[in-house]
Amino acid sequence: VVVHRSDDGGVTWEGPFVVDASDTFRQSYDKNWMAIDTGASSPHRGRIYVAWTNFISGQSGSYSGSPLLIAHSDDRGVSWSEPVRAARTRYAQGAIPMVTANGVVHVVYTELFKNILRITTSVDGGDTWQGSATALWTSAQDMVDAAKLLGVDLMTGHWEFTYGMERVREIV
Repeated sequence: VVVHRSDDGGVTWEGPFVVDASDTFRQSYDKNWMAIDTGASSPHRGRIYVAWTNFISGQSGSYSGSPLLIAHSDDRGVSWSEPVRAARTRYAQGAIPMVTANGVVHVVYTELFKNILRITTSVDGGDTWQGSATALWTSAQDMVDAAKLLGVDLMTGHWEFTYGMERVREIV
């Protein structure tokens, strides 16, 4: 996974800058997406996040998993953190990162074979990740905030909606 950057609106480019590289044919990086923390009140303002799926093949070459990885940069993409696994599932696909104004990072992805849209969240600049625990901690507000960032105006209720219709109306 590499990035390039431009300081003149795309006339010239610097790079490539390596986010992560594999020295084996058993890994295939797929669908990398980037988000930049632009929040005025964020403790990580300016941090760049890149998320991707790491398809892994076993000894025989058959598919054995696809964890969701994410790395971040604090120097405009020149150097990158070690990638961390941002979701517990072995079968992630299509990760889309986004950052709220206060610096909370959400990554929406699909869990393969279950066809479930999931979200993982970091409240510490991408160092650690939580699944549905953040929905519990925020009384489901994080799910609504992430849906608004994606432009979703309709959502199928999941366990977050066990808070009842009054709470759902309050946070939407």
